Amino acid sequence: MKPLEGCAHRFFDTLRDPKTKLPTGNGLPPIFDFTQQELNMNPEIIAKLIPDHAKNESKERDDDDDNGGGKTKST
Repeated sequence: MKPLEGCAHRFFDTLRDPKTKLPTGNGLPPIFDFTQQELNMNPEIIAKLIPDHAKNESKERDDDDDNGGGKTKST
């Protein structure tokens, strides 16, 4: 099993639930911010791995980056 396949396993479904909170009551940090290389590896796995709410958040961050806002990743 490859690492991203393992991450897509149902064992980690709780992490994909938008209602999941840390013990402190805070939301999870950005855990679905994969590199473009990782996103290009296996679209079927990526579709299972990244929940819809995280796809929307990622799109919003990308839009902010395109408009000069938000943070950018260093490579």
